[in-house]
Amino acid sequence: MKLTAITCARAKKELGSAPRHYGYTLAINPPKELTIEGQDVEGIGWVPYCPPRKIVMKWQGWYKYKADAVARANALNKI
Repeated sequence: MKLTAITCARAKKELGSAPRHYGYTLAINPPKELTIEGQDVEGIGWVPYCPPRKIVMKWQGWYKYKADAVARANALNKI
């Protein structure tokens, strides 16, 4: 997984959504796919989803300044 700092306007064009209409976000390449089997509801217990729900994560976070976004992307890419 590689993170790249891009503008939110570019994320909206390329990825289909963005956290806000201004600023910067981290694009996830390749997108992360998660499968959620169910949910733990208080008072009821485990409630399974039938069929399981799939979530695709294309971006992560929001930053007002480009320097902050680039620094965070570099830090997360090192991990």
